[in-house]
Amino acid sequence: MVNQLAQFSPLDAATYVQQQGEMGRQRGQQNKLAQLASQSYSTPADQQGQLLGQMAAIDPKAAQTQQTQFESTEGRRNKTLANMSNLLVNAPEQARAGLYQQMLPTLKQFGVDAPAAYDATTAPVIDQTARALYTAYSGNGAQGQVQSTYVDAQGNRVAILRNGSTQILGQDAPKVQIIDSGDGFYGINKSTLQGTPVVTGGAPAARGIGSSAQGNTADDKQAAELGREFYDQMIQSGLNDQQAMSAVEVYLSRMTRGSGSAAVSGGGGQQLRSAPAKITPYQQQQLELERERDRDAAAQRGVPSGYQRLPDGSLQAIPGGPADKPTVSEKPMPPGAMKQVFDLQDQLQGSENVMTMTQKHLQRLEAGQLDVRPGAAAEGWMRNKAGLSDANSRNLAEWDADRTEMVNESLRLNKGVQTEGDAARAIKGLMEASDAKSLKQSMARLQAVNQRAIALRQQQIGTLYRNYGRGPDGEPLDVAPRASVPAADPAAGSGAAGGVDDLLSKYGIR
Repeated sequence: MVNQLAQFSPLDAATYVQQQGEMGRQRGQQNKLAQLASQSYSTPADQQGQLLGQMAAIDPKAAQTQQTQFESTEGRRNKTLANMSNLLVNAPEQARAGLYQQMLPTLKQFGVDAPAAYDATTAPVIDQTARALYTAYSGNGAQGQVQSTYVDAQGNRVAILRNGSTQILGQDAPKVQIIDSGDGFYGINKSTLQGTPVVTGGAPAARGIGSSAQGNTADDKQAAELGREFYDQMIQSGLNDQQAMSAVEVYLSRMTRGSGSAAVSGGGGQQLRSAPAKITPYQQQQLELERERDRDAAAQRGVPSGYQRLPDGSLQAIPGGPADKPTVSEKPMPPGAMKQVFDLQDQLQGSENVMTMTQKHLQRLEAGQLDVRPGAAAEGWMRNKAGLSDANSRNLAEWDADRTEMVNESLRLNKGVQTEGDAARAIKGLMEASDAKSLKQSMARLQAVNQRAIALRQQQIGTLYRNYGRGPDGEPLDVAPRASVPAADPAAGSGAAGGVDDLLSKYGIR
């Protein structure tokens, strides 16, 4: 293959190497997506937005697919709550206490703040809540269909039914926050970090919405009317149904918080005010990067090649520019050497995933969250097949998937170097481990072997760059030639000369 590449034109060879590098980058992204997807099985609901944001930064379509799965899970949760509520309110009174105790673990798993027991004191509250949940989530008839929801001043999620009535569903937090960008209001989705323009303005209201915990019928009807009117405005402004519903939640929540118990003058409505919350650190970072790019672009307009503009407006020659030519060879690296560099960098990128997986499962073994004994493994397999998974069965499924990739990447990393035999022995122990102690020892041994192989690959990269004086033309490299640095001692096993440490930092290995 090297001889064939040598026959290519420089342009064709460079294109081929760039394609190989892109394939390696895509493979790394797919591995990262697979890790995030596997974490979704055990991610709490309040952290799902952060996980979706990480997936969206890699592949927006994959994030949308994962969000659909989360929504499907929420639908099953709502259906289960409706069925349990219907069963409880229709059961004989003498049987409700025992039935409630059986339902209590599931309710707590769903995040429902339920009383610890069903007795004479808590029975009225539990029965009322059960009827409200069944009415909201059953979807049977027009009286029980939810048209929209919002969060009131006490942080309760309130359902607006199609017949105009309302039901308090329990505590919730809005997933969308309205911010004032300076050019208008935007609804920021905390899960996807996507912003949508929000039309603000006064809404007709005969009186303010009370802030008392119980509320009253007139306030509930008024909230429903305001919500429907604001929803129509959002749809007309171009938002889809989900975005419009999110904006309604925030709008009504801020109306109740802003008005308190004071009345609003008739017909005047209430102007939506700027949210006090700041934009997220991620958004602030993106804004700063964009401003910095704009400043750099403006400063370089009209600047000749090889010069830079100083703060006082004068021009200064860039070291290494037209007035200061480099003394290194102008001959680019041969295609064969370029391919070797990219192959080695691809192996280092794969080793990063192996190190991450190894550390994750070692932590679970230390914490007793991963039981690999044959009996536990068989039970976990049956639980996953039956749809009755628990924490250990999910961790076992993730371990089985990661183990295959760990073995493949370790073999690829150690192939052709003096650690190849050590890696094969460590992998054999890894595959034969049947308890936590032996598995931890095998994983630690494989991790040490991989670290030695990484050091050898670093030396190979440094040697290639030093042999040709610099990296490929036209492409910035983290590993740059350094003539003042002596060649590395092969017996040292690590610490390659040149910019190898920079390359390790790039891949997060050091």
